[in-house]
Amino acid sequence: TGIRHNGRNKLNPDMSVKVQEDDALLLLEEGKKRFSLRENGDYHFELPEITRKPGDRTAEEIIIFGGNVMLRDIISELPGKVAKITIVSKEDNEYVKECCEIHTDINWVDIDSILNNRYAMEKAVRDAQHIIILANRDVEWEEADINSVLLLYKLIDIRTSFNCSYSITTELIKEGSVNYAALEAKDDFTIASNMASGVLVQNAENPAISDAISELLSKDGNTLLSRSIGYFEIDTDREYTFRELKYLILNYGYVLFGYIHENKIILNPGASEKISLSDKDNLILLGKR
Repeated sequence: TGIRHNGRNKLNPDMSVKVQEDDALLLLEEGKKRFSLRENGDYHFELPEITRKPGDRTAEEIIIFGGNVMLRDIISELPGKVAKITIVSKEDNEYVKECCEIHTDINWVDIDSILNNRYAMEKAVRDAQHIIILANRDVEWEEADINSVLLLYKLIDIRTSFNCSYSITTELIKEGSVNYAALEAKDDFTIASNMASGVLVQNAENPAISDAISELLSKDGNTLLSRSIGYFEIDTDREYTFRELKYLILNYGYVLFGYIHENKIILNPGASEKISLSDKDNLILLGKR
């Protein structure tokens, strides 16, 4: 889907761009629905772990503020390199209780004990590599989003004052609320609830790709699109493998992510999987509007 060159991710680069020896590849791996960075030069399906360069940050400790219906999925999808998970929430949060029963190594902190205590808050968050703020869906969306933004600003202030290095990802319930959360650091961003779960995990797993995710969520640059089959020269009377479709769509300047068939979304199937498409189907693509 792109390359990482000189510390910057380039989504869907021009077909003439040459990949340099020190570049990394930004991939959507076969059968998976998440991005990963891989060193250039290895094109096998079973790829080795990335050899990180000095200064690269790994997400060794993650702190999650709040708990809602997405919490269990987020924790289960976090990568093995996360050595410590701390949840900061109210004691009676049912989603947190459920996760702590399943994952006994999770640390829990009562949010009421640190929320209005700057010293306690700084002590709780200073060693984290990434912080996730989940929306409180038990209150009206206006109150939930205001509280999330206030917490976001408090964490940014602590990070600046105490020279902490964590990045912050914030879930807001309404897309319009994102406009009120002006962020300074490139690894921070806010997202609306309808796309939160996968993005929260992606950014926590690998902050190095946060600029690529931010581009996908913005109105500028490359984004996810849906195009009807009729937009392309695709023969609906024959079968294609997903690999064949990818090469075909590349000629139009898009990266193929998946397709919509009979109102069902299929993302990143196996490269050799055979696909029959009709005129009513749509393709899910990465590209510019």
